[in-house]
Amino acid sequence: MDDGDFGSLALQIERHWREHRPKMSKALEQAGQLRESVQAAAQLTSAALHELNVVQRVPYNQAWELVREEWALLPSEQDRPNLEFDPSALPALAASLTPSGQPPGTSASPSPSASVRALRGRRPEPT
Repeated sequence: MDDGDFGSLALQIERHWREHRPKMSKALEQAGQLRESVQAAAQLTSAALHELNVVQRVPYNQAWELVREEWALLPSEQDRPNLEFDPSALPALAASLTPSGQPPGTSASPSPSASVRALRGRRPEPT
């Protein structure tokens, strides 16, 4: 994979997925969807972090704790063989983000969990 335009979060996600979800990574790669899915996971994670940290002023470390396992640092295939969503559907979810980085119809909310729930509610359907 060419790292030239691949951000550091995307690289971290790809490494994590390859190490902890090798079957999923291989299937996505064989389908030509790994890079796009990783980029989407990075975009979704970044949007959630921005909402929590910048908009809601949640400390970065706390915000990262709240969102890191949603799309980026997925559980291992051994710990959770089946995810609650299809990683190949992440690009469609990321594409639905508004220019502000939020899903349509959402806005800054008073609590961190409300923002994460808004993004979670937009997860792709289980496979």
